[in-house]
Amino acid sequence: MTFQKGNTYWKLNLGRKFTEEHKLKLSLASIGKKNHLGHKHSNETKKKLSEFHKGKHHSEETKLKISLANKGKKHTEETKRKIGNAQLKENNHNWKNGRRKCKRGYIYILKPEHPFAILKGYVMEHRLVMEEAIGRYLKPKEVVHHENGIKDDNRLENLLLFTNQKEHLKYHKQLLEENIWQVQNRSLKIFINGPQ
Repeated sequence: MTFQKGNTYWKLNLGRKFTEEHKLKLSLASIGKKNHLGHKHSNETKKKLSEFHKGKHHSEETKLKISLANKGKKHTEETKRKIGNAQLKENNHNWKNGRRKCKRGYIYILKPEHPFAILKGYVMEHRLVMEEAIGRYLKPKEVVHHENGIKDDNRLENLLLFTNQKEHLKYHKQLLEENIWQVQNRSLKIFINGPQ
């Protein structure tokens, strides 16, 4: 092999096949020596490596090679389970101490031991606040209403308890009628007295 500028030893040996005799010599030479398998970096080394690699990305060519090398490979069921378990609760980057907000704006708290827990052990926070205040579990048909309409404002003074959804809707209808009357009354005052 001739030396060419820019070549390194490992680049020159890409794709090289070793003979069985050479493999045996390499194997015997490595007896008793530690290899890198199973070695774990210290936290300090991990931090240094992380800083060193910040902002660096694989080239498109390298990404393609990685993709082709992994094509068709599948995880075993055990590996899938390990990956899944490694991302549970505190280990997940998105973990917020068992507190999550749903799309509708309500706060859910993780309480798997709660008798009415839903959504993988979660309970609505406003129901927990009301249960603590009255000293018992709420019945499934009981409804907790937010006075100011803000669904994640779960202060006790902002919550009302209704025995069922019918009573809750009756209360909403009453509020709506009062608001319409107030708006009409205000409009009448503006019409008579002029804008203020």
